[in-house]
Amino acid sequence: MYHSFFRDWLTRFKYNDIYLVDNKSGNIVYSVKKKLDFATNLISGPYSNSNLSEAYKSAAGAINSGYTITVDFENYLPSALEPSLFIASPVFNNIEKIGVLIFHVSVDALDNLLHVRESVDDPESGDYIQTLIVGKDRYLRNNDIRFTRNRDEYLGLLKKVKANIGVVNKIEKYSSTALTQPVNKELFSDNNDGYGGLGKYKDISKTSYLCTYTPLELKDLDWILVTQADKKETFKSVRNIIYLLIIMGIVIIISALLAGSSYSRRLSGRINNINKSLVTLSKGETISDLSNSRHDELGSTIESLNNLMHRINEASDFAIHLGEGKFDYEFSSYSENDKLGVSLEKMKNSLLNARDEEDKRKKEDDIRNWTADGIAKFNDILRTDNDNIEKLSYNLIKNLIDYLSANQGGIFLLEGEENQEKHLNLTASYAYDRRKYLKKEIKIGEGLAGTCVLEKKTIFLKEIPEDYVEITSGLGKSNPKSLLIVPLNLDDEILGVIEIASFNVFKKHEIEFVEQVATSIASTMVTVRLNVQTAKLLKESNKRAEELSQQEEEMRQNLEEMQATQDELKRVKEEEKRATEMHRREQEDLLKQLKSQNEELNQVQVDLFKETALLNNLMNFSPDYIYFKDKQSKFIRISKTMAKSFGFKKPEDAVGKSDFDLFTDEHARPAYNDEMQIIKTGKPIVDKIEKETRSDGRVTWVTTTKMPLINEKGETIGTFGVSSDVTKVKNLELKANEVEEKSRQLHDDLLKETALLNNLMNFCPDYIYFKDKKSKFLRISKSMAKSFGFKKPEEAIGKSDFDLFTDEHARPAYRDEMKIIKTGKPIVNKIEKETRSDGRITWVTTTKMPLRDKKGQTIGTFGVSSDITKVKNLEIKATEVEEKSRQLAKELKKATDMLNKVKKGKK
Repeated sequence: MYHSFFRDWLTRFKYNDIYLVDNKSGNIVYSVKKKLDFATNLISGPYSNSNLSEAYKSAAGAINSGYTITVDFENYLPSALEPSLFIASPVFNNIEKIGVLIFHVSVDALDNLLHVRESVDDPESGDYIQTLIVGKDRYLRNNDIRFTRNRDEYLGLLKKVKANIGVVNKIEKYSSTALTQPVNKELFSDNNDGYGGLGKYKDISKTSYLCTYTPLELKDLDWILVTQADKKETFKSVRNIIYLLIIMGIVIIISALLAGSSYSRRLSGRINNINKSLVTLSKGETISDLSNSRHDELGSTIESLNNLMHRINEASDFAIHLGEGKFDYEFSSYSENDKLGVSLEKMKNSLLNARDEEDKRKKEDDIRNWTADGIAKFNDILRTDNDNIEKLSYNLIKNLIDYLSANQGGIFLLEGEENQEKHLNLTASYAYDRRKYLKKEIKIGEGLAGTCVLEKKTIFLKEIPEDYVEITSGLGKSNPKSLLIVPLNLDDEILGVIEIASFNVFKKHEIEFVEQVATSIASTMVTVRLNVQTAKLLKESNKRAEELSQQEEEMRQNLEEMQATQDELKRVKEEEKRATEMHRREQEDLLKQLKSQNEELNQVQVDLFKETALLNNLMNFSPDYIYFKDKQSKFIRISKTMAKSFGFKKPEDAVGKSDFDLFTDEHARPAYNDEMQIIKTGKPIVDKIEKETRSDGRVTWVTTTKMPLINEKGETIGTFGVSSDVTKVKNLELKANEVEEKSRQLHDDLLKETALLNNLMNFCPDYIYFKDKKSKFLRISKSMAKSFGFKKPEEAIGKSDFDLFTDEHARPAYRDEMKIIKTGKPIVNKIEKETRSDGRITWVTTTKMPLRDKKGQTIGTFGVSSDITKVKNLEIKATEVEEKSRQLAKELKKATDMLNKVKKGKK
């Protein structure tokens, strides 16, 4: 029913798989992709030590529906050892925990989130800047961009720089840098104290990086977000300018030498200074400004060199400020062709974007954590004082006002008898000071609170009517800026409302939080009311018990006198019971004998029909050529496919013919000899590839399996065979592997589907059953067989509801199934009371649907029933004490009447 929903969810959010796990047994009862882990047990099965099992066990032990657990990446065997992360949360049906929902997240999802995949698809983006996730163990949690873009090139680089061979082998083996590629453990030392910072380091490929890092505040995960930039690429433009200047210096020196030695001596000092400055600059060191007293060509060079040094110093200062997180520091570009200025500006923008994204994510995480902490807090409050509505209400509204930083509020509960007009009663208020409209009771539809009950929707006002409510503080009185009224809604039934007023305007997530808390309050209020009512009934029952105990002593002596009379009556009843039981057993033995004979006869007829139907379906619909021959190798019967292939209008036209009528002697003679050998030795020929030249000249290739045809006495009376046309396979041998793979996949799918059905029938706790058109069982699940006392499910075949239940349940169930067969319309989630043949009474929710064959024709019904007896018992538990008290009073009255009769008899 929900498979398409989960499949769409998986596609939309890029999950690897979604699981549903039974809370009690630990069995994986549902999986979207149905891999190796489907239908296994996470407590005792092959994956009981995996991080999937760890996620299940943690969520299975949770006590509230808002609990979630995230288990860090590990190499997961069913996913071919691909790193996998699991997120799990318990699933509740009202207050009963019924299972665990688990999401399987792969490294690809994390790569997509960090835009690794986009960088791979856009080679122009390069490896200049990339974002990484590092775990507590200081190993990557996502793929390095360079590995994702070109796996072999990256592995070649690691081997070239002689990286740790063990790490390289792991990356190559698991085809991922997640959980395999380490970073320097000392690099992020500040993170141990919860701080981020800046750093520079060399990674495993010996590449130098500048980086900024910060801890990720994620529940259950100790991760670090690292944004790194290639140091070499960052200063590439600076180095290019330095190299250009060095070349210019060399040109200047050569020009000076050609000008003559005299000119050289005059300029040697200035040129040497320029040369020294260029050499110093080429080493990455800083230099002081060169003095320039002349305005000739050399003076222009010195001025340009000084300007270059200033530019390099500005770029260095800019990079240092960026590394310190000072993004307001400016570095202007000279023009669009200024590669250094443009590159540094791009780096600044990238770092700013990363910081903005981190701030946005942190705000969203703060809201989620605020909501989760609030839900947990109010779940704890709801578990206390659950026998006092007023005390619980006050505790709830007080904490709700404090948590929202609001000013005042109140809780109104809907009260009134069934036949009377209901109203809202103010159960608890906190800092409440209404001046005009404050009432202890509010009628339905009266005011905003009454309107909220009618509309069953949240009311949020920013413009509040004058004199509706005032907030009093030490500074005086003032109207609030916002008013929030939320209904206490449980299964579309309104139990009351929460009203909160504040000087601040409520935010969207605060309103959603109050609505979530309101749902939990509504559920708890039902339980509290039930507890109060139960306590009241128990008190009345104890009072009645005390009154009755006073009569007990007087009755005890009279009951002893009655005991002798009762013993005599009991002896007479036992004798009558033994006689009745003996007669009943004789009738049951006779009925069982007749029933057994009738079932054996029906089974023989069914088996004969099945065998005939199987053979006819095989001969009419099989794509292979199937044929039966007598001892002279003449056809007795052929399949419809074979008749069509050889031009017969119907299969019967081939009876009495042989291979010599259909093929040339080149094929017919060896085939005849093979069949004579099979008749003589009884040994079959399996998967023989034969070339067939037909009488019309066509040449085909087939794989043939021929076997002896044996009668019921074990005598060989001919042969039969199956031939598959493999002409295309022979002509297209290059596609043979593909065909073989598809065939193997189909076989695996068939086995998998069979395994899925068997697992469902063997391990599902619900009762699953299939019936024929007469409403007799074709197959039932193991849980259903166990419930009805069968040693194995096969014992129920051929039985009906009339064998398992009384006529009170069996007759309506039979009519429902006949209606489904007739109309094709299913019955969904019908609640039924079942009275079994042994007297037990159970309650179930039943879904029944038509059972159709491959032609779409209805051949029976099938259904799923879930036992809800415990839930039904809980519904009547509240009145059980009162009922027992009434029953005890009736029995005492009856005993008193009997005692009075005995006394009168004695007189």
